[in-house]
Amino acid sequence: MSFSVAYRNVSKIQMALVFVITISVAVGALIGMLNEVGLFVFFALLVTIAFFLVLWRPIWLFYLVFVVSSSASAFREVNLPFGNTTLTLSGFLWLGITVLIVFFLLMHIKEVQVFGYLWPFIFFSLWMIIRWIITPTGFAGLKDILWYSMPIVFGLFVPVALGRNRRVFLHNVERVEKAFLFSALIPVVLYGVALSTGFAEMTSRGPRGELIGSARGTPLYLLIVLSLALGNWRYDSERIRGRIFSLISLGTIFFTLGRMVIFLGLLQLGLSRVNLRQKWKVLFAASVTMAFFFYAVMNFPLLQQRFFFTDAWDPSMGLRGVNTAGRNVIWPTVFSSALQEPMIGRGIGTARVVTAQLFVDKNVSEYHPHNEYLQVFHDAGLFGLLLVCCAWIALFIRQWKLWERAELKVVQKWGMASTLSVAMVLISALTDNTLHYSIVIAPTFVLVTIATLMQRMDLNAEDN
Repeated sequence: MSFSVAYRNVSKIQMALVFVITISVAVGALIGMLNEVGLFVFFALLVTIAFFLVLWRPIWLFYLVFVVSSSASAFREVNLPFGNTTLTLSGFLWLGITVLIVFFLLMHIKEVQVFGYLWPFIFFSLWMIIRWIITPTGFAGLKDILWYSMPIVFGLFVPVALGRNRRVFLHNVERVEKAFLFSALIPVVLYGVALSTGFAEMTSRGPRGELIGSARGTPLYLLIVLSLALGNWRYDSERIRGRIFSLISLGTIFFTLGRMVIFLGLLQLGLSRVNLRQKWKVLFAASVTMAFFFYAVMNFPLLQQRFFFTDAWDPSMGLRGVNTAGRNVIWPTVFSSALQEPMIGRGIGTARVVTAQLFVDKNVSEYHPHNEYLQVFHDAGLFGLLLVCCAWIALFIRQWKLWERAELKVVQKWGMASTLSVAMVLISALTDNTLHYSIVIAPTFVLVTIATLMQRMDLNAEDN
């Protein structure tokens, strides 16, 4: 009897007993060792618990992903040393999630499907591994390879976890959808608790402090939630749910005062209402979004403080007075460094080291250049940059066509959500570390994979 068959025969009572015992041991370990080792043991045992739960109910891993993603700003406040680098608690949890998924896939290897759009991501990850072998950069490089592999991990996991039976699949998708949308409430609660208790304060750069950190990753995650909420608003029978969660997601994004994410949130809102077959409306929506965004920046004091160093800025001043958060220094430095090895790059993770040298006062050994394309060019050369661009651009074109050609409302909903999500990744990667944020990439590929599976069911229904 295989392990998977034997596992299915374990009763719920036995599973509950294992769960209670493991939780007890974990709590005991935490109380007994209030240090880094104790924390490590505690979360290692929690991952063990999750392992049993995922084998029992793989749908629960989606819930874990949404909770970890929406709470990432709090988890990123805890740092754990690993060799020549550090790993945040959020990163540690994602490492555990990846291990769980790999074990799950190995146990269901015959059910694994490799969709065509995953191959460019596989080639990119293989090149990153080869580049790391050529120039070993320790755990720092391996950590990057892990983040770059998230599209593959979730692209393989989602179809198996949701099930192949049509009824089971649709039931699981409905549960995933509700959990995804309701996860938008978690940042609201975190911000409310942190600000009301004095753990954090509202600044000109948005909420800052304990429990919420610098709130960088959260609005990017909410962009993905927003894409699904807008899909519900336009295509779902329960449009009121779409409106409510669109308002919650977009409102929280505005509250964080993230510059790029505010623009992208407004852009999503505009694109979600246009007819894809009339391309001029897409351009019109983008133009209106840019005009509205510029008006908001020029007329709302909080946004002015976020964008400019001076209250007297006007377009004739160009970039003078614009707050680039150091990017005007970081990008030329990293680009100059990249030119030393333009074809194959200088090694995975080295761009962060070059950037960190510009911020001696921060006392950090690594610092992202906040431009993923520049970082890939520096670390993996033109070859790596070409692979990653081809992978994401091809995926965007594919999802756009899926959305445009879909006939059923449910396929249109998921097609729109996945298209907008991929677009948000492509654009935000210009000024942020999006490809390193599993909290963005994993949910995006949940949407992409569900859209693909929905389309296939749609086509199969037509054939039958």
